Amino acid sequence: MGYTHYWNQSRDFTRKEWTQIREDMEALLRDVQHVQGIPLANGAGEPGTSPEISDTKIWFNGVGDDSHETFCLNRVRPPKKEWQNQRGGDFCKTARKPYDLAVTAALCYLATLPDPRHPDGHPRRRSLVPTLAAPLHKPVRLPFLCRRESIRAAPKN
Repeated sequence: MGYTHYWNQSRDFTRKEWTQIREDMEALLRDVQHVQGIPLANGAGEPGTSPEISDTKIWFNGVGDDSHETFCLNRVRPPKKEWQNQRGGDFCKTARKPYDLAVTAALCYLATLPDPRHPDGHPRRRSLVPTLAAPLHKPVRLPFLCRRESIRAAPKN
């Protein structure tokens, strides 16, 4: 167990949606690195690399000893894996390392995306910024394109 973010992507992103997500995530990750001063790397956490933002995925981690588990968001959900309850379920253990800010910001951003399946194009959601501005000591639900999702913070030992 450890400090872990959980989410579930219930559908694939369209190419149009993904283009916007890529642009916004590039800006978000640039801010984390250059304004907040938190170094980020590719999903493997290799020094001297950058987050990978491609036509198929967004993949990043902390750098070196400040890396832990990879944050990965796919445009097209991979097939359901044996350990998953449903297709699209994922998680990222950050161990409260500095790149956790980037993971939390990415999930908050994704929680604000319009849902084209909703009649007026907007998801049913509340503003999460005030909730997430404080340290997370209990599960917080992030409704982005999913049925069930949360961020869970395991108690510190």
